[in-house]
Order: sequence, then C-alpha cells, then structure tokens
Amino acid sequence: MLDRAIDAFTGRLVGPTPPPQRRKSIKSIELSIADELGDGAGNLTGSEAYHLVIGPDSVALTGLDVPALRAGLVSLARLLDDKDGLSVLPGGQMTDWPNLPLRGFHLDLSCQVLDYDYVCGLLERLAGYKFNAILLEWGDKFPYQGHRALSHPDAFTPRQVSQLLDLCEGLGLVVIPLVQTLGHAEFILRHPQFAHLSEVPGEIYQLATANPESLVLSKQLVDQLIESHPNSPYIHLGADEAVQLGGALDCLIRRRVELQGVANGQRVPEDWHRPDADALVERALECARSPQPTPFSFDEAELAMLMAVRPPHMRGMNRFVETHDV
Repeated sequence: MLDRAIDAFTGRLVGPTPPPQRRKSIKSIELSIADELGDGAGNLTGSEAYHLVIGPDSVALTGLDVPALRAGLVSLARLLDDKDGLSVLPGGQMTDWPNLPLRGFHLDLSCQVLDYDYVCGLLERLAGYKFNAILLEWGDKFPYQGHRALSHPDAFTPRQVSQLLDLCEGLGLVVIPLVQTLGHAEFILRHPQFAHLSEVPGEIYQLATANPESLVLSKQLVDQLIESHPNSPYIHLGADEAVQLGGALDCLIRRRVELQGVANGQRVPEDWHRPDADALVERALECARSPQPTPFSFDEAELAMLMAVRPPHMRGMNRFVETHDV
C-alpha cells in the first residue's frame, strides 16, 4: 500500500498556492533513523516519533525506529490529494508521536462470517489509521486440530491463518489472539458432545468451572492458539460476563477455599485487590438498602433467616457461616 503511494508522489512548493507551472515532481524520498528528535520544547525519545519535511521536490522522513518510519509514511500517504488529475502533496513539516503506545482494534470473528479478502483489506485500513494491535477473537473461525467440530464450515484454513499473521507483521500490527475460557462458550457448548460441560444444564453460555474437563479443553484451545501465533507477545484469556458462577461460588464457600483477590474492573493490576471481609459484606448487603430492587435484593423474610440462630443439630455442618450465630 505504501509502496504504491510513494511511487505516485508529486508535490509543490511550501507557502501560498502556487500557479500551475510551479508544480514540481518529488524526485527523492529520504528515510533515516535517529537517536533523538527535537520537538521545539525538548527531545522526543518514545517509540514511533518521527519528523516529516515536504519540500519543493523532495521528502525527508526521520524516525526513532522502524515503526516510526512506518507511521510517517502512513501520514505521508494520507496527505496525498488529487488536483487536476495529479497526486499532489502540501509543502510543510511536522513532528508527530502517539499518546498511546498500544492502539488496538477488537476484531470479533466469532459472531460473523467474514471473507478472507475482506479481512485482509480491513487490516490494511486499520494500519492506515495507525492502529498497531489487533485483538483477534477467532471463536469458531479457527481451524482447531483434534476438535474439528468446533470449527465453523467457513473457518479459515491453516494457510489463511499463517498468511493473515504475515500480513499483520508487515503492516506493523501486533496480533493478540483471544480465546474464551469461561463465558461466551456457545461455539463449544452447542455441540452435543460438549453439552455436559455447561455450567447450567440445557444452556450453552458458560463452561462448568467445577468440571475438570472444562479446564482440559480450555488448555487445549489455548495451547493451539499459542502455537499458531509464535510472534504474539500476549494472549487474551476471555473470562468476562461469567454470569452463571453461582453454583461454583457456593461450592467454593462450602469447601472453604481461600479467596485470593477481588476485582472491581477489567484492568490488571489497577482493579485487582486483596479481599477485605468487611468490604465484601457491605457490598453484598448494600442492594438490600437500595430503593431500586434488584435480583440480589433481600426481602424481610430472607434477612431474618440470614441472621437467625442456627439449630444446635446444624452447627458444625458449615463452619463458614457459624460465625453469624448469636
């Protein structure tokens, strides 16, 4: 894409719009990598920072690294304008750098069937907007080995997967494969041979956390994605919206499994905290005081039962709640 754009470059002088006869062709494009760049207020040292100068008949692009040169060439291509049948460039100079080092796009292939050529074109467009990362949720569009039933009839072939990853690398896009390991498991549980792995019998949304076969299957899928994405520095393990954890949590409480941490968001480590018993109880009961009833709100009978004295013959059966005895 950029090679074709560079081949078409013609330019004109810096300053007010010149008369047509003053248009000149771009004769050279000089690319260089420097250790630092000046921005007028100091030196830029971050990745992808570049300085672009468009002169009467030449272009000079200096960057701090190869991704910076790629970003500068993208800017150069986007500055092209068609005038009287010619591709022309405005004269001037610019120093540019990203505020976010990782600029990602979530490409969800699990809920739709996208043509291979369309996906390639979309990736080129995203690179043209200076995205540098793709969160690629394959779902059932990945060619799983050993579990062919999980792959959609229109899933990508192994060769297409390899070609897509090569394309991303050439475009400067870091690929982060995403595999669902808890919720959003419809592409697994809709098959009869995996129905017994459902958290709720008869439903196909969430894997059963207490079933060891769920862990075995999830590990197999994760291993395949890691092996097929050798240049990916990250892998995203999807565990969001696990709304059917009630049975598993009840089991953990009854067996007194130690709680290691709680989260109040999706950022790690910012939203990950050590558990605090008082805060957890307060959070659990705050719905009861809310004027807006929710499915988790207690009515008066439930609150009375929660705080009631336990019969002597039941004491010791569940030490977790025995501390509530009065």
